[in-house]
Amino acid sequence: MIQAVIFDFDGLLVDSEPLHFATEKNLVERYGGVFNSDLFSSTLGKSTKDVLAYYQQKCKLDVDLNTLIKEHDKIFLELVDYKLKLMPGTLELIKLLKKERIKFIIASSGTSTYLNKALKKIHLLKDFHKFVSIEMVRHGKPAPDLFLEASRILKVYPTNCLVLEDASNGIEAAIQAKMNCILINKESTIDIKFSSIIRLKNLKEINTEILRSLSICQLY
Repeated sequence: MIQAVIFDFDGLLVDSEPLHFATEKNLVERYGGVFNSDLFSSTLGKSTKDVLAYYQQKCKLDVDLNTLIKEHDKIFLELVDYKLKLMPGTLELIKLLKKERIKFIIASSGTSTYLNKALKKIHLLKDFHKFVSIEMVRHGKPAPDLFLEASRILKVYPTNCLVLEDASNGIEAAIQAKMNCILINKESTIDIKFSSIIRLKNLKEINTEILRSLSICQLY
């Protein structure tokens, strides 16, 4: 049986991607760039700083990075206040993990300020009183730092951890961390290099049988 579950946050536990899309589209177009869904998708799972630095270079934005970050945080956190929603199956999975006495934690590319605000908004701060944010590690996804720090905090070996992710950068990070992982994504397409990864449409599909089947780390 898996001893710990490490959750990604954006796009997995909360439906925040529309908020990120709206915020980033606003900023890129404000400073003369062209924004589209392909550009947005290529950055999923990365930290805000890395995402905005990429847009700044790719779209040749006439603005410094610190200004972009400050403006992003102001717009995005205001949207979180009144538009952030839980993803289907979140509460049911948390209940199951508690029943099975499996530890769980969030490892997110988001900041501590955002995670605290968001968890309060969705009434899960008590359940996730421990989390790993981007400020707590040296490198963001696709590096494994976030997930390895989560396993250290929980005192569980990486091979006994299960990562739940919705983006390619996160899956890559889980593989580098030598952890079990499941891709949770309703889209029908998947990067061919992740074809061996278990893939589910939403968190509702995770049950005791799946958790028990992952007793040792998958071979990729």
